[in-house]
Amino acid sequence: MAVGGKANWGRTAGTTSAENIQLGTQLDQNITPDWFGFGKADYLRDKPANVATRASLFGGVGRHVVKTDALTFDLSVGLGTAAQKRCWPKNRRTNGRRPRASPRSCRSTPR
Repeated sequence: MAVGGKANWGRTAGTTSAENIQLGTQLDQNITPDWFGFGKADYLRDKPANVATRASLFGGVGRHVVKTDALTFDLSVGLGTAAQKRCWPKNRRTNGRRPRASPRSCRSTPR
């Protein structure tokens, strides 16, 4: 099982230019010497990119077609789903800029 994460925050000229957090996990399990299963879950929050939350979950099965010390070739198939919540509506008329007032879910400081 692999678990990972990343956080990024940056400010340029008094404006927050980067503010995101990513978390994820992946599990790969051999079922037989030729077949394997896998599953993955991810979470993302990226305020400047208008993503309050994005969660995804998927999994599937695969077959080791070639598995030697020098070469591995696998084929896999799976299904997944994702759900996303925006900080502000996509169609809001802001001329491409972030609106002055945003929902509580994307405020960088509590009020």
